[in-house]
Amino acid sequence: MCSIPSVTCFNLSWTFDELTHDDYWDEGHFMPHVYTRINTQFLALLAALAGAATTTRPRRPRMVDEDAGLVGKLVEVVDAPHVAYVADPSGFLLALDGGRANACAQAFATAGRVVLSSDDVLRYALGPAVGRICEEGSLLMASSGASKSVYLMENHTRREFQSFDAFLRRGLDVAHVARVPDRLLHKIRPGPGLF
Repeated sequence: MCSIPSVTCFNLSWTFDELTHDDYWDEGHFMPHVYTRINTQFLALLAALAGAATTTRPRRPRMVDEDAGLVGKLVEVVDAPHVAYVADPSGFLLALDGGRANACAQAFATAGRVVLSSDDVLRYALGPAVGRICEEGSLLMASSGASKSVYLMENHTRREFQSFDAFLRRGLDVAHVARVPDRLLHKIRPGPGLF
């Protein structure tokens, strides 16, 4: 019914076609970036319906995946040197903590990099920040749960704890381990293991 021009509906059929295992927290729940995209789509639909009742129609932010040349690139902002984004396959620009000056952020330039103005960046849908992924001393784990490895960010590399005892000997707390999408975590250069 959503394909009928006269029908306005909240079409989430893309959740069946586009999502992979990495987009699920468990068997029945999406990762936060998927809910963000659903909410953005819902708000855009509400704005479009409200705009239809007025003479001005609000502009919907474009998803990154509408611009095939942007996906997988590090997006730098020409007039803000401390700001950088990952053009994520989920369709959003994800803010990188530390911006482009952080050597860890350079790992995300595997598909190249692009420089945009602040105005151009705001034409795209912004997703959640990739918090702490490049921060020195952060504890990270793959969000899929396929691997139980925990990593410590040190010298812009991810160092894997070789055992739970190695983790405990440093006096660390599992409550401080951040879950990171696998595809982002594995772009960071591995360092020597922690014993």
